[in-house]
Formats: sequence, C-alpha cells, structure tokens
Amino acid sequence: MSRYSSYIILVVGMLVILFVGPYGDFPLNDDWRYGYMVRSLAEGQGFALNSEIAPTLLLQAVWGYLFVWLGGEFSFSLLRISTLILGVVGLWGLHKILRDFGDEQSVWRGVALLAFNPIFFVLAFSFMTDVPFLSLCILSIYGYWHFLHTGEGRFRWMGAIMALLALWIRQPGILIILTFEGLWIWQQLRYPGRWGYSIGFILLALGSYFLIDLWVKPGLGLEANYIKVEMEYLTKVWTQPIEFFFDLSTRFLMAVFYMGLFFLPLAFQIVQRFFDRMRRPRLFFAGLVVLNLGVALGAWLWLGRFFPYGGNVFFNWGLGPMLLHDTYPLGMPPPDRMPEGVLFFIGLLAQLNGSLLFVLVVRHLIIRSRDSINWFFVIILILYFGAMAVFSFFDRHLLLIFFLLILLTYRMKLWTFDKVKWIYTLAFSLMTIFTVPATKDYLSWNKTVAQARQELIESGVPAQEIDAGLAINGLLGVVAENATYRLLFRPVEGMEVVNEYRYFSWLWMEEKSIFVAVEDRD
Repeated sequence: MSRYSSYIILVVGMLVILFVGPYGDFPLNDDWRYGYMVRSLAEGQGFALNSEIAPTLLLQAVWGYLFVWLGGEFSFSLLRISTLILGVVGLWGLHKILRDFGDEQSVWRGVALLAFNPIFFVLAFSFMTDVPFLSLCILSIYGYWHFLHTGEGRFRWMGAIMALLALWIRQPGILIILTFEGLWIWQQLRYPGRWGYSIGFILLALGSYFLIDLWVKPGLGLEANYIKVEMEYLTKVWTQPIEFFFDLSTRFLMAVFYMGLFFLPLAFQIVQRFFDRMRRPRLFFAGLVVLNLGVALGAWLWLGRFFPYGGNVFFNWGLGPMLLHDTYPLGMPPPDRMPEGVLFFIGLLAQLNGSLLFVLVVRHLIIRSRDSINWFFVIILILYFGAMAVFSFFDRHLLLIFFLLILLTYRMKLWTFDKVKWIYTLAFSLMTIFTVPATKDYLSWNKTVAQARQELIESGVPAQEIDAGLAINGLLGVVAENATYRLLFRPVEGMEVVNEYRYFSWLWMEEKSIFVAVEDRD
C-alpha cells in the first residue's frame, strides 16, 4: 500500500463515524447502568449506581466523567465519543502487533475485520464496557509482546499496567497478568532467581483485585449494587456440576458459531488450509458437515431458533437489542425478522467455518507446541472463556476471543491470499454494508424514541407516565408497569396509537416508524 494509506484509512474512518453520528443524549442497550454513575459524578454526588451490575466499571466512569467535565454538561453523546476514542486506540494497538506478522496490506485487513465487526462497531457507539475493556487488553498484550521480542522491561510494565487498568473496567483483565507471569515462571523453573518480578506482578494483580472488591466498592457504598459473580461461579461448580458443564458445552458451541460468523470473510482460506493440511480431509470435512447440520437441526427443534442458539442480535436484520414495550416485555418478534431459511443457511455456514477454524487452531498448537507466544494467547482465551461462559453469555463477551484468534490466524499465515483476495474483499464488503447501516439505524430509532418522549413531556405528560423502553426507563427510574403512554415498534392490539414518528432506515432504504400508544379507551 502507498505511504499515504494510513491517512486515507483515517479519513475514511472519520467519515464513517460522522455518517453514523454518535450524537444524541439517550442511552443504548445497558449503558444506562454505567452512564448513571457518570451522571452522579457530574452532579457532585460521587460514585453511585441505581441498578445491579457485574463489571468493575470504575475506571470507565472516571474516563467518561473527564469528557463530561470537558464538555461542560452530562450527555451520552460525550460518553459515546469517549468510547470511540478508546476503540481507535485499541485498533492502533492491533495494527502495531499485526505489523510484526505480515505485510502492510494484510495488516490493514485484520484491523478492518475487527473495526467493522458488527458487535465491535455498534458497541463503539455506546458507553458499554466491552470496547474500552478490549482496547486496554489489546494494549496490554501489545506491551507483553514487545517485551518478549525486545527484552525491554518498560514493555513488561506497560503490559501489566494496561491489564490492571482493564481490571478496573472488567474483572477478567487480571487474567492477562496471571497468564503471562505464570508462563514466565514455568519457562524459568530452573532459575528461581528470575521469578522475582513475576511474583511481584502476580501479587500486584491479586492485590488490586481484592482491593476493589473488599475495600473500594464498600468504601464507595456500592457493594450492594454489584453481582457477586465469583462466589456464584464457585458455588455452581460445586453444587451443580452437571448443569455447569452443560452450560459450558452449549456456550462453547455458541463461541464456535460466532467465531465462524466473524471470520466468514476468511472462509475460503480456512477451507483451503483445511484441505491442504489435514489427513483424509474429504472424510473429515464430510463428518464436520454432518455434525454441524445435526447441531443446527437440534437447535431448531429444541430451542425453536437457528441464529444463534442463545439469541441476541442479527435475527432482526439489525444491531442492538430492541427494548421497547412490544419486543421486550410483551416478547413479540421484531418487525423485520430474517426469513428462517436465511437464518438457517447463515447459521450452518458460520458453524462449519467455526468448526474448521477450531480444528486448524488445535492442529497449529500441536505442531507449534513449544511456541510460548501461541500459548500466551490461547491460555488467555481459555481462561477468559471459562470465566465468562457460565452466567449471562452474550456475543459481545466474545470480542476478546475474536481478537486473540485474529492474532493466531496471522501467526498461522492464513492472511496471505493474493490470488483470491477478491473473495475476502467481497465478503468483507457485504459485512460492512450490513454493519454500518444497521448501526446507523440502531441510533436513529433510539434517537426517535428520545424525541417522542421529549415531546410528550413538553406537552405536559409526566415523565413517570411514559414507557420509553428499558434503557430510558432504567436511567430515569420509570416503572414501566405504571406508565400510560408506551412507545412501540408496531401497533399492538388493545392499544390506541396517538402519534407516529418516522425515521429513515439506511439498511432498508425506506422510512420506518416509532408509535406512541395508550391503552384502548373504548
């Protein structure tokens, strides 16, 4: 690529961000839980929560408050900008790592695959904890990677500090330090004199973890708002081992599914490498096809859905959970659900691609069993998956695994495909055509909901009488069951529509509606 490629990509990225538009003072998904703490800080009330959460969050709250302070007022627009900046920093870190693995062109392909991953992209336009956490993990792994290559202690400190900062957003940040230093001790078993730094870093990580849990949260009066996931995890392992391993197994299948989906642009290379490197590849491939077909049919017959087994996004031809009254409390299907045949085809393709990728990664680890870098990546992956896989398990929790697999696939030389790069370009383009408009639509309908609610308030309707969906209700403490006015994606039987707000859908290239309704007065 030309020497100006970085500037061209930066300009394109800025144009995409401006097109989607991060502005609008309204919460998205679950970020109302986290934005509440920032608003409390901005109002001089200190650290406070109005709901139960699991992530540590504290550092991200301070980071968001910095932008609110600079902007002069609390706004979710400023919080989204704070996340976008961290997202760009994380992509820069990925670029720095991949630059050591391949040529500049293939490096940008890997960065783009993460940047326009539907989950990463939509979360970058929110104040959810996933992108900030991932970005700090990327910087941590970048530091450790350069320490191993250069032997310079400052990079080891960088890796440790970034992991500790990640810990102050989400608890699994501690796993990076424990993994690296544990591997370092293992490699230096014959030389106990070299363990000093490792033991010190491990104690620092554990000390920070227990400091947050035993002193910081109680000291800030937040203890009651945090879900005790660690004790619940250990309790479930001890008291419900069968259910524990069942959850672990089903969520492993979900992880394989999502990795296959996220790596679909690389599917040709994955299939080609499988047939080039495996013994009896046709028989093995046929067996995987049959196995995945059985899993897909089993999910359909047992759970009644294809894509994916746990539900979440994509199935509604869009991104982000649809949390208005008709789709959330009433449980009605989204207005624009994908046809079942399309869901089944994409699901089966993703499962098969994920299965092939899993087999290739395992084979690579066996062949390169003495490569400590590979094991550093894989042990983080395994520990992180094990930590996240028993409780609420969403596609957004898999971003760190996706990042680690990008690194592994580069080390496996899966990204050198000059003769068939058009296949990657086509598949990546299709993903981007979905990702960017779907994220734009997600913000558009949420912005329309906020506008409809504001106009109801200006007309004299009390805020507590308006059910504007889980995110706004949660932030403002509205009890939805007691509301008179409800915002909906479609008219609902038994409710009278009193107003309709239109917004443009870039995914469908047509206008869509948000409805304001009340209980039928007849």
